Amino acid sequence: MRYSKQRELIARVVKESDTHPTAEQVYNQVKPILPHVSIGTVYRNLTRLSEQGDIRRLHTPNGSDRFDGKLREHAHMLCNACGRILDMDLSFESGLDERVRQETGVDVTEHQLFIRGFCKECKKQEEKECPN
Repeated sequence: MRYSKQRELIARVVKESDTHPTAEQVYNQVKPILPHVSIGTVYRNLTRLSEQGDIRRLHTPNGSDRFDGKLREHAHMLCNACGRILDMDLSFESGLDERVRQETGVDVTEHQLFIRGFCKECKKQEEKECPN
């Protein structure tokens, strides 16, 4: 892939983020630095970066795709209240992909684990508002 100042900046924004930004959020961070960039350019570059393995595309249930710059295997927690996505360093069962292949015949190329619940901040807020 050819070098692109835009692609490099987009990749950096994703890799430096802990918030797992949407394409629109990436665009909003890139636009002040590259005023002539379009949202379409951001979408195309995010797609290319994820296809070549420089970033991860997270397909979130009932929401916009999010992007993750951390390439190591890890799970994500999706907060039911605020929608925030948090990295979770959980160890995966080492033989899971092989077990899936043996039991179903499916060759696993990738897996994404989303755990749903309430983040610490939302849980604290809920406890504050609860009269009990």
